[in-house]
Amino acid sequence: MRIKVARPVDRRYYSRVNVPLAVVLHTSQGLVRGEIWDIGPGGAFILCEPVPGIEETVILVFVGRHFDDSVTIKARTVRSTKEGIGVQFVELSERERRFLNQVVTDSFRVEFGDRFVRKREPVDGSDPEGTEETLL
Repeated sequence: MRIKVARPVDRRYYSRVNVPLAVVLHTSQGLVRGEIWDIGPGGAFILCEPVPGIEETVILVFVGRHFDDSVTIKARTVRSTKEGIGVQFVELSERERRFLNQVVTDSFRVEFGDRFVRKREPVDGSDPEGTEETLL
């Protein structure tokens, strides 16, 4: 006799990479410390306790020695487990997109070297910081 096991459907649009990264969440329960388990351009899974509820809007604050300044990102919880939450980023600014791109790119560089990273010059010269690194 075979038993069918339902597998959760992966609805992610973007891939994620494992990046241990400290984050503070502003939730309806107050401030919660957490650690990013995996992250991508569209969302992240965050290990935290207590765990915010589904569909709750949270504010993620990334502060650390790797950043020149703190970065704040608005997100919505889309998954909740006893270990943490899956969030989808909402209303990302250009600065927040660059931050997430840099976190993912740096993680790939550590894991795979520069094979998958390239420098991209802005076409219109609009990038005040010069070149931007992106994944191939």
